[in-house]
Amino acid sequence: MARTPIIVAGVVFLLIIAGCSAPTAPGPDDSTFESLPQSGLNATEIADAHITGLSAAESYIIQTEQRTVTETTNVSVIQQTESTRRIDLRANQELLVATTTQQQEAQSQSRSQSQSRSVQSTDQYYNNNGTIYVNQTQSNQSQYAIQQGQQATVNTTAQRSLIERLINTIEYRRVEQTQRGDTAVIRYELQSVTDVQNLTQTSTATVENATSTLVIDENGVIRELQLNAQFRTDRRTLRIRFATNYTQLGETTVSEPNWTDDAREASKTT
Repeated sequence: MARTPIIVAGVVFLLIIAGCSAPTAPGPDDSTFESLPQSGLNATEIADAHITGLSAAESYIIQTEQRTVTETTNVSVIQQTESTRRIDLRANQELLVATTTQQQEAQSQSRSQSQSRSVQSTDQYYNNNGTIYVNQTQSNQSQYAIQQGQQATVNTTAQRSLIERLINTIEYRRVEQTQRGDTAVIRYELQSVTDVQNLTQTSTATVENATSTLVIDENGVIRELQLNAQFRTDRRTLRIRFATNYTQLGETTVSEPNWTDDAREASKTT
C-alpha cells in the first residue's frame, strides 16, 4: 500500500516520543526534593534521573498528543499525532499505537475558493523479546510485517533528545510541590523561552506566546511535560500543542494484539 504524504509548508517542529493526571493533594516537606532547584534546571541531570527512574520502574505507559499548525497567507497545514506506548521491561514486551492525521487547506488568491485534503494513518508496533510485529493502516488498508530488532528497552535517545531540547531552550521556574496519588511531585512552569531558534529549528522565529509545564516525581521521573506555543517566522505562523504523560509505573503489562497472526501470515509470502 502506497502512502500519500502531505507536504508540510513552513517550519517542522519535531518532538520525539508521548492521559490523565492523578488528583493532587497537599505535599510533604520540601526536603524530599532538596536536589531540585527553584530554576536553572540542568538538562543532562534531569534526563539522567528520568531514564534511571524509568529503568527502575521496569514498566510504564507513555501517552502523547502532538498538534502542529503551520499557516501562510493561503495555506494551512495541520498535523496531529496521538500515541500510547506500553512498555514492560521485565517481559521484554512493548506495544505502540500511534494515529496521525495530516490535513492541508489551500485558498485561492481571491479567497473565493478553498481546497482541503486529509490523510489519516495508524501505526502499531508490538515488540516481543526482539521480534517486532508491524501493522500499518491507511484508507482502511493494512500492511503487516515482522522484523527482527532489539528487545524492549527504555528509549534513551528519544527520551534524552526531548528533555534536553526543552530544558535547554526554556527557563522553568518551580511553582509547587504536591502529591499525585501516593507519589510526591514538583511542578515547574515556563518563565521564558531562552532559545526560540533552537526550539523551533529555524533562525527567524519569534515567540508570540508560550506556556509549558514540567512535573517531576520523587524518583526523578518526568510524569508530565506540556508545551503550548505560537511562533512567527518570516511569513508563517506556527502553533504547537504537545503533551506527554508517564503513568502506571511498575504496574503496566503488555498483551499480544489480535493482529499478530496476520503479520505472521504476511511474513510467509515475502
